[in-house]
Amino acid sequence: MTSQTFSYGLEKTENFRWAAKLFGAQSQHTLCSEDLVPVDLQLELSEIGQFAEVAHGHLSPDFIWQNLPSLVQPRFPLAGYTALLGSTLISSFTGTTANVQGYVARRATDLIIAFSGTSNFHQTINNTDIRQVSLPGHKGCRVHAGFLRLYSGVHSQALAVLTKALNEYEVDRIVFTGHSMGAAMCYLMLLNILDRNIEGLASKPITVATFGCPRVGNLVLVQRWREIIANHVGHDNAISEYAVKGYNDGVPSIPPQFLGYHLFANSPFYFVDGCLYRIPSSESEASFFKVSVDSAEHQERQNLLYPLGGHNYYNSRDMERVLRTMKLFSKTTDSEMYLAQVKTAENV
Repeated sequence: MTSQTFSYGLEKTENFRWAAKLFGAQSQHTLCSEDLVPVDLQLELSEIGQFAEVAHGHLSPDFIWQNLPSLVQPRFPLAGYTALLGSTLISSFTGTTANVQGYVARRATDLIIAFSGTSNFHQTINNTDIRQVSLPGHKGCRVHAGFLRLYSGVHSQALAVLTKALNEYEVDRIVFTGHSMGAAMCYLMLLNILDRNIEGLASKPITVATFGCPRVGNLVLVQRWREIIANHVGHDNAISEYAVKGYNDGVPSIPPQFLGYHLFANSPFYFVDGCLYRIPSSESEASFFKVSVDSAEHQERQNLLYPLGGHNYYNSRDMERVLRTMKLFSKTTDSEMYLAQVKTAENV
């Protein structure tokens, strides 16, 4: 049994491949070596992705940082999550609507704020409320009703932790990151911060790195976001946006365009077989791409560990396995017992 077949056989969380088939559009553009993202940028986004992944609401940020030296060992839940080492958890927070979780961490002179993807039934109910409602203070901008409700419940808590950290630490950059619903929370918070020009926050360089972000609002909202980015180009508080969508992940295809929804990123990235490509702006809404694999650089980077793709396989990592093994790890402090339990659970 191959490792990838084994992983797919243990899937219990939704990977939204069905949504990709139903709503995903096939691009006529073939991605090639010229579209490959530089290796150092792909590595940086993979490292930021580690912070997005451990924000999941089934995990405890406090527990993770308290146990990092053990968790990152080979065969343990966070093996390979080395970007977390050397970082400091400042504080976690939880929203008042459906308990949306997030945290703020410090890594060197970066502040990283991460939001959880969907992690409970009440969040799922809000995710399915795809009515478009007006975004207060933004004429013509309409936003996903459920996402706005979730964000409104966590905004104050997230802003308080982030502002306090900015006042207490030397900060050169603020990084916003999230997977799935967490990505939507990042965009809504940034729209709020940047449009209101909140002191201390809007004056710093910002990087937003999202993974599997759904569509959040109408074209007017998206145009407002792109206008904000354009207004910061060339300034000390420039905004770097990296929106990654993965092969066979249907979440970036929903809600569908025919309901008036659009993606924020003008030129998103596409993750497939371990390679990261920049999508031309003309194809930003597309979900599937042909990929030319005849370049030496593609073959050098290629990683076929998870060939079926899906919502939980970004950055060549299996996010569901992290949740599964973290649950086992939290029940015992004995390493040998933990490894035995993993062996039994995964039948390897």
